[in-house]
Amino acid sequence: MNEKGHIDPSPSHPVRVPVLKVDAHFDSDQALTRSRLRQHVSPIDSIATASPNMPPLSKFKRFDVRPLLQRGAEPLAEILQRVKSLAAEDGLIIIAPFLPSPLIESLGSQGFASKVEHGERGTWFVYFWREKE
Repeated sequence: MNEKGHIDPSPSHPVRVPVLKVDAHFDSDQALTRSRLRQHVSPIDSIATASPNMPPLSKFKRFDVRPLLQRGAEPLAEILQRVKSLAAEDGLIIIAPFLPSPLIESLGSQGFASKVEHGERGTWFVYFWREKE
């Protein structure tokens, strides 16, 4: 674990999360659209596929936690509030400077599916949505 209590993906702490490598840059004013994503999937990441129940990207709200973390604030309460307020057909994209493995596990146990993309400059995009039964 690192100094913030997050598990760092390493040989001693492997994280089994499907990852798509994305060659894209998003600033806070840009919307995520399928046309902007150019996915480059390596053989090791070939298991990374979105669920057929994943909402369209237009149904996702974005929350970039990087500014909060830069100020030393803990974003978990705000993330959980945003997740709780999601409509059944909506999703949430968390943009973080690290892979938030504990959050993925926690929301997964609450019925949320996720998809992870590793972007440029160490940025992680984690998509969360309610898995339909």
